[in-house]
Amino acid sequence: ITSYAPDLSRLLVQRALPRLPQRIALGDDVFSVRGVFVDRDFHPLGDQTSYEQLADRYLLSSQRPPARVKLHFASPTTFRSGDKNVPLPLPGLVFGGLADRWNAHSPITVPADTRSYAEEHMAIAQCAIRTRTIDIAGGKQVGFVGSCSYLALVNDAYWQRIIGLLAAFAFYSGVGYKTTMGFGQTFTRPVVASARASASDYRRQGAGDK
Repeated sequence: ITSYAPDLSRLLVQRALPRLPQRIALGDDVFSVRGVFVDRDFHPLGDQTSYEQLADRYLLSSQRPPARVKLHFASPTTFRSGDKNVPLPLPGLVFGGLADRWNAHSPITVPADTRSYAEEHMAIAQCAIRTRTIDIAGGKQVGFVGSCSYLALVNDAYWQRIIGLLAAFAFYSGVGYKTTMGFGQTFTRPVVASARASASDYRRQGAGDK
């Protein structure tokens, strides 16, 4: 996701991504590049948009926003509170962190008190998570994976649009701590099974040999 820069986005898609090497080394692991996807129509984990486009889609919609949103945490997710690790999807941590991240980069800001709103006026309606411990440089990191549904306790369309926007933004930004290391991959729909299916289709079509 970028601030609106169509020329830069087009150059990235048309020139940079197709020129990735066939093999990429990350630390001690070597990966083969089988394909590059930047469109969700071709792969559920590929997409591109701008902050403006995402804001228009959710904040200017004429449809009544839902009071409930559901997030799927596909990779271990955790938060930092002071010097403590908090591996729990509490509303204030999830949406407060997303609001901070959005406001740090987007030309269109969301309210600074989004964290307070989520803490006071949102509740966990349903949650199915389990903890995961990951070995990383310097020790171990505990996080959670699974899904969580959040319910707005106040019928306020404005705030429901803000929360819907941030839930969609989570796909691009990740949630919580250490997202640059792959933690906190988050979606508004389960994508793991469909991603595997897309990869199988891609291999059957022989695209990986191109």
